[in-house]
Amino acid sequence: MKQLPRMIRIRQRFDSTCIEDPRGVARQAAGELLVGAPVAPGQTVAVTGSSRGIAHIADILAGAVEALRKVGLEPFIVPAMGSHGGGTAERQLAVLHHYGVTESHVGCPVRSQVETVEVGVTPDGIPLRIDKLAAEADHILLVNRIKPHSHLIGPCESGLAKILLIGLGKPSGAAFYHRAFARLGFGQVFQSAVPVLVKRLSILGGLAIVENAYDETCRIEPLRAAEILAREPALLEQSKRLMPTLPVDDIHVLVLDQIGKDISGAGMDPNVMGRDRPGPRSDVIFVRDLTPASEGNASGIGLADVTVKRLTEKMDWKATFLNCATALHPHLARVPYAFDTDREALEACFTAVRTADPLAARIVWVRSTLALGELEVSEPLLGELAGRSNLEILGEPHPIAFRPDGSLVDAFDPPLA
Repeated sequence: MKQLPRMIRIRQRFDSTCIEDPRGVARQAAGELLVGAPVAPGQTVAVTGSSRGIAHIADILAGAVEALRKVGLEPFIVPAMGSHGGGTAERQLAVLHHYGVTESHVGCPVRSQVETVEVGVTPDGIPLRIDKLAAEADHILLVNRIKPHSHLIGPCESGLAKILLIGLGKPSGAAFYHRAFARLGFGQVFQSAVPVLVKRLSILGGLAIVENAYDETCRIEPLRAAEILAREPALLEQSKRLMPTLPVDDIHVLVLDQIGKDISGAGMDPNVMGRDRPGPRSDVIFVRDLTPASEGNASGIGLADVTVKRLTEKMDWKATFLNCATALHPHLARVPYAFDTDREALEACFTAVRTADPLAARIVWVRSTLALGELEVSEPLLGELAGRSNLEILGEPHPIAFRPDGSLVDAFDPPLA
């Protein structure tokens, strides 16, 4: 293999403001939504559980459940994840369990099925389908993270409106809504559908979660149902301001240790790394592995240029295609050439970059698009990064190292399995 530039560990500083007790704050926020709400002891409440890797989600749900039980309500958790988890009740339940959302931890049953019922029609003629368990409950409490979506752009993106419409829509509803987005526009469907659902269902409101750049909870905001469309956009703007960023915009090779549904709907967040969105330019993206929480769903692998068999051997090909096709983005399920080893894959990357000299290559190596606090950059980038007040250089330059089996010696702790 040709000689490669040395790498240097750097640390980026972002706003680290966070909530010390997410469970307690969630309990208080849910309690605020119950003040004046039309509830009575013994009534049931369906609480949404997302497939996203939301920080402290099990504790946040537990706090919400405690507030509901305090006034005599009977809460239960339902997976609200559209076609994720392979679109089956069992797999969606497994996704929640992976995040620690179990009956013993959250203090209430976790019930999963994929049947939906129609609860209304929008003025545009869109039938609104909702998880049958949620529709039959006396009330619904929405819980979700507010974050820019990987493809859908509007005043509300990933958040409470989306989990109400697409998440609780299960596979059949999610597929129908995505077709409506293509026909009418993402924002128009939300503006048309959410008021109808709020009118037809008893939605107590939602807990809107905002995270900082370190994947930690920094805000849990209670929103009443009628406020969601009006107040969620400001929370989305806050989320955008807090998102982590890559340290440079011009990259030859971007190495991602992991992609996954717990990282982004597209596995790797286009809002961070630029593919399919304005942002940094990378000649080649090399993806090394899939997160365990993805349960084999490699949605977004189509944004990569190079991968390894380590990842493809973990893929659930059917679940990956179902998720991408449901969102009308089947290209995100296309798998790039999978090399046997990291060494072969990295060597291939340098056949498709703008520089003919590997020693001049601008390489950025990160754990994932969610974990950008500490990362590795190649030595040619040092001059550009020197003197930045939000950046610290850690240690001395070191060579890219491989094990005898051709796998990269991990730059991060814990290393990949």
